Amino acid sequence: MKQYNFKKQLLLLLFLPVYIKADTIRLGVYAVITNQNNEILLTKTQSGSKVIYNFPGGGIDSGESFAQALKRECLEELGINITISKRIFSSQNLYPHKDFPYSRMFNLYYLVQTDELANALADDCIDIAWVSLDNLPLDEMLDVDKEFVKFYQSEIQV
Repeated sequence: MKQYNFKKQLLLLLFLPVYIKADTIRLGVYAVITNQNNEILLTKTQSGSKVIYNFPGGGIDSGESFAQALKRECLEELGINITISKRIFSSQNLYPHKDFPYSRMFNLYYLVQTDELANALADDCIDIAWVSLDNLPLDEMLDVDKEFVKFYQSEIQV
């Protein structure tokens, strides 16, 4: 009969987390809101050590559906109610963020409609901007959003 080595097991349990860092996956939902000039609404936010432009939206809270999370995020960030038309894109990869090395991002992008103007900014939202597709601030966007932009530009042939 093989003897169980309790000390070895205990040492592994105590020190294994130091050597192995498990990645977490952050699932986000984001709104693609366009205006009559074919511009897209972007938010300017602090993301770790960097100020970035991204799409309105964010993470999903426990117990929320994708739609509930997106509606909540748009209300919190912009003070607007939205109607979700359809999901138009899902990330093809898991994206790291240099300030959060043990986390990976996976985003879902939805085409949404609203008759309201953004009238409130969340505490973490620095500003909003309507930007044409051929003038997006790609150098100030996360890779996960750049993947979506590339897809979206090819779909509407900018």
